[in-house]
Amino acid sequence: MAPSLITSETVFNLAQIAAGFAPVPGLQAAVQLVEMIYRSAEEVPLHRGKCRDLAVDAVEVMTIIRDNAGKAEKSNLDAAVQNTITALEAIKEDVDHWSQLSVWRSVSACCSVTRINH
Repeated sequence: MAPSLITSETVFNLAQIAAGFAPVPGLQAAVQLVEMIYRSAEEVPLHRGKCRDLAVDAVEVMTIIRDNAGKAEKSNLDAAVQNTITALEAIKEDVDHWSQLSVWRSVSACCSVTRINH
């Protein structure tokens, strides 16, 4: 089971989460990215919860990697960690962008995406 990023008071316990992933080389960088995503998500004016969910989902992926690290070949494990970090960097970039938008710009962007998808 993945460590909880969010309690009822939305507390992010980075030290506890980092300790849980310490056995897998490289996942510490992923933990730091998840923290940055979560912090930026707090500034997102629209769909903040969905942005938080991205951070929670990332921890679930990292948990799967950690739980299967002993069974994986080193090259496959390294690739999984690197792919996760690359994906988290892209997510962080998007959430950082969304956090800079005003409510009105967020609504406008959301409406534009809705029009494109329909």
